[in-house]
Amino acid sequence: MPHFDKSNVSILPQTLYEDPAMQKLFTDGLSSAVYKKLAEPVIGKEGYVSTHALTMVLQGMLDRGGREG
Repeated sequence: MPHFDKSNVSILPQTLYEDPAMQKLFTDGLSSAVYKKLAEPVIGKEGYVSTHALTMVLQGMLDRGGREG
């Protein structure tokens, strides 16, 4: 089993709300739509999604792989 390093994991969406580069498009109760443009690729960073999420990649790709595939 791979070693878990919590310093390399982001809790989403909470981490997005703390990021000044993130734009909140709308909010309705516990639901929201956010936009974030990455200046460079994020490699080797894991994320834990604490709520249901819809991710749209407009350019490039998203690797959903991980310890469980």
